Amino acid sequence: MGLDVDLVVPLPPKTRRRRWVRLLRNGAVALVLLWLLAFVFATWDRHRATEALRKRGMPASYDEAVAAMHAKVGSETGADLLRRAIKENEKLGRPGDFYVPAKHDFVADDADRARLDALARQCDPVMVLLNEALKHPPAPFTRSGEIGADPALRSEEAQNLRSFARLMWPLIKRAVLRGDHDEAVRLLKVSFQIGERLSTDELIIPQLIHVAILGVANAYAHAVLPAIKLNEKQFRELDELLAGIERGLTFERALINERGAMATLFEDPEALKSEMYSAVVGQVPEWMRGAGILAERGWVELVRSPIGLPVRRRAAAYCLSVPDEVLALVDHPPPWPDELQKKYEPWQSTFNSDRLMLTARSSSAFGNVYWAGLRARRRLVLTRLALRLKWHFQVHGRLPERLEEVCDATMTEIPLKWFEGRPLAYTKTDRSFRIDAEPSPADQVYGSALAREDVRVGSGLLAKMEFAAPAPVKKGP
Repeated sequence: MGLDVDLVVPLPPKTRRRRWVRLLRNGAVALVLLWLLAFVFATWDRHRATEALRKRGMPASYDEAVAAMHAKVGSETGADLLRRAIKENEKLGRPGDFYVPAKHDFVADDADRARLDALARQCDPVMVLLNEALKHPPAPFTRSGEIGADPALRSEEAQNLRSFARLMWPLIKRAVLRGDHDEAVRLLKVSFQIGERLSTDELIIPQLIHVAILGVANAYAHAVLPAIKLNEKQFRELDELLAGIERGLTFERALINERGAMATLFEDPEALKSEMYSAVVGQVPEWMRGAGILAERGWVELVRSPIGLPVRRRAAAYCLSVPDEVLALVDHPPPWPDELQKKYEPWQSTFNSDRLMLTARSSSAFGNVYWAGLRARRRLVLTRLALRLKWHFQVHGRLPERLEEVCDATMTEIPLKWFEGRPLAYTKTDRSFRIDAEPSPADQVYGSALAREDVRVGSGLLAKMEFAAPAPVKKGP
């Protein structure tokens, strides 16, 4: 009886080791070749995108963006003075308790008056520098190594600028309590001019700070206008200032500069580290926070390392490739036509370092700027309408029956383009008014909070005032 037996002769241990070594070596060579191929293509894309921008005179890096700002404006004196004023303001310890005008009646006891007087004396050095800075042409405030050096400007610099704007409120309140309405109006104008001067920082984060400062100034205006008397010269100057800021509010240039600045960020491992680490925090569900953060931080370190250079360079190239027509949409009133919306969607998350993360992020840097600018414009329009209603009430002793009655040669119709063309709802009593706007799709992120008046005011959907008994004054200065 014969048996057929297949004998499997095991390889000697030395031969097996050689096979594994050969496989590992070939795999390593393949990975190196793939990395080199990715690096070459990413570098070529980066070079091509950079040259395309430079041929059109557009900045392709952070330094080029800053140089373009200085070349356009020229003078640096105003910015230097503002910088010195902010340093003086830091010594005051940020009077944040005076920031939000909670009441319109301006009632104060002796202790409150004494506190305001003491703070005003402290503020004198700041106001001297500020008044001098406002006499000079606007100049970029961004400097390498100083405010704005990081395209994603962080809390300390932002707080300095915001506290600078907040400095105005105790001074305005003090002027009103003293009956010095001329000084109160002057300081109110200064509150808007601070934001106007800082708007020359044409990068995204400084522009968002600019919008925040304008929001502070709007809050001051709605608090102080019912409590003061204007003459016609003051009314015209304030009206012209608000109209000029609203007309001049533009973010396209900031996005053009940010295109180059973000490309620089993507290729800077140290700058990218803080950005990507900040994106990790708060993005992982609680139940898997420890493991999730550990995995994402490991990914951050890999992307920051030389191994991740092709990924970072490819992201920079993609960032530099955003079409100008897409960036121009930031100043286009809603709603966008379908063809523009389709052009925007592929690029909406381009300016986010989050796009390099393992998990998808919902935020959009472009969208954040767009909606912040939309709300700022709506608030400026509502503040201008409130100013005109206040002037009508002061001159005629009553509020108009229709909102259109405040129109004149300098405002021939109610500005509605930033409200999607929909009419504003105007209601009034003998001594108060309310203007309501319909929420846009962007406002739906607030959900049920839109029922709160403070949210509607901050979104540029509501303005209201209540006046004391009318006391008509003569026109003229």
